[in-house]
Amino acid sequence: MNILQDILKTKNVIVCCGCGGVGKTTTSAALGLKAAEMGRKTLVMTIDPAKRLADSLGIGELTNEPKKVSLTKNFSGEMWAMMLDVKQTMDAFISEHASSKESVQSILNNPIYQQFSNSLGGGQEYGGMGRLYQIHSSQKYDLLILDTPPSHHAIDFIMAPINFKNFFSAPILQFFLQKDQDATNISTNLINAGSDFAMKVFEKLTGSHFYKDLSEFIKNLQGLYKSFIIQAEAVSSLLANEKTAFLTITSPEKQQLVESYQLEKQLNNFGFRLHLLVVNKCNETVVEENLDMLPENLRGNITELLQKQRKQAEHEDFLIKESIELVSTKLLYQKVPLFHKDIHDLNSLWEYGNCLIKI
Repeated sequence: MNILQDILKTKNVIVCCGCGGVGKTTTSAALGLKAAEMGRKTLVMTIDPAKRLADSLGIGELTNEPKKVSLTKNFSGEMWAMMLDVKQTMDAFISEHASSKESVQSILNNPIYQQFSNSLGGGQEYGGMGRLYQIHSSQKYDLLILDTPPSHHAIDFIMAPINFKNFFSAPILQFFLQKDQDATNISTNLINAGSDFAMKVFEKLTGSHFYKDLSEFIKNLQGLYKSFIIQAEAVSSLLANEKTAFLTITSPEKQQLVESYQLEKQLNNFGFRLHLLVVNKCNETVVEENLDMLPENLRGNITELLQKQRKQAEHEDFLIKESIELVSTKLLYQKVPLFHKDIHDLNSLWEYGNCLIKI
């Protein structure tokens, strides 16, 4: 059985990583379609899909709520798709777990929280992973396929639950959360804990009343931090589960392969195993057959083109194997031939999926 086919049949969560421009989002969607063909109810969760992908799925604009794809073929499963709105997810988490309606509004309107929940390096990643866990816990789908941001953000995205747990467990934050303090006492403690001059400089840079905003934010966290930690631990367990698979989507270009190696190394360092390296857009070695039947002037040109393609395919094989040798583990990889059609509808997406699992 093809490796990807086995993963689609046996896993509950697939996390697709990789750099931009290698077909990661399209690959995620094609895998979702193939899983539906295999009889599984599948949800593809993407971060920033191209509008053309939503058009090809025939569901209009993607939102934070799953939309069912109307399949043109008689599949026994279902395919759903959504775009993660992590700000909306974070806001919903706050609304669910805050101690009162007043606390909810205070947090949502707080400039510190607004900056935090909109920044690419923090709240967005946690919100995305929180949404993944929320939907997984609903047990509405057999398979979730998560299309992560480009590789330089993928590790931040995957590590967000652990980073949040460490943040909320930090001694300095626990100092402020350990007892029911009002915002004035917290502000005083903040001033005493650090440089008053540095805080005032920060206020000038941010244009906010930093003491007041941070004090109010920490005060309202007093009823939330345990919920953050519980969810962070649950998401980490989900990612480490044997029913979760990590795929890296790349191309046979040297720079992309180097990025894929670095990503695989980081995943290993954090205790996650990369199940498969999917190398998209590969040249194929074409066998020269029946060229004698062609006119002599065409035969020479075609022979030259085939030889160039064969050399390019051999060079790509060398680059792939060279990058694999840099990895300490026995990394499995699968080459996917260059797909010459424009993917503009479900049928072309399905054909591309056939290339992925070599049907």
